[in-house]
Amino acid sequence: MSNAMVQLQEATIKAQCKQLRMPVVSAQFRSVAEQAVREKKSHIGYLEALLAAELEERERNTIARRIKEAHLPRVWEPYLDVVERCGAKLFVMENVRELYRSEELLQIDRRARRMRLSRSKLKRTASN
Repeated sequence: MSNAMVQLQEATIKAQCKQLRMPVVSAQFRSVAEQAVREKKSHIGYLEALLAAELEERERNTIARRIKEAHLPRVWEPYLDVVERCGAKLFVMENVRELYRSEELLQIDRRARRMRLSRSKLKRTASN
């Protein structure tokens, strides 16, 4: 297949994904296809991986949107206040899998940097 034909097909897929509102499929279809070839996956296996990536991103976005819309108090702020007052060099966050999928994690990281805790000194663990 010629390079021009491949480019046309990719442009068509991206346009269709935009119309279907599937940004992850649009962004990842080629890399997932290349991975599927390397791993000798079937067409069904490729499609399953691609759709799983789309669904995971949608779930992350839904969680982030719901947290934002809920206007929940930031329960981690008093904890970081204590960490800062104690002069601790690291802090641990456990059992917060949903937090790792939210925008709130960026706020925690920014606060930690202001406290002079570098990312390498942050210990974050998530339990299932």
